[in-house]
Amino acid sequence: MLREFQPEVLILQMGVDGSQECVIDNLRLTGNSYDYASRKIMELKDELGFKLLALGGGGFVHPMLGLNWGIQISNFCKI
Repeated sequence: MLREFQPEVLILQMGVDGSQECVIDNLRLTGNSYDYASRKIMELKDELGFKLLALGGGGFVHPMLGLNWGIQISNFCKI
């Protein structure tokens, strides 16, 4: 979809309430899932040349919240 739409800016709400530790859903995502998704977003950013605005979001279990946000932020900050 991003290749077809060609956005100038992608606004990402990077919640982690889908993680396996969170009790409000049943997605059961791991840190590896967040790592993979954020790396793929950065690959598309490099390929398509859009700007990225990453916003914090849901996540209700500590320390999982900071750990999974940290994974994503680390990937977004790599140059």
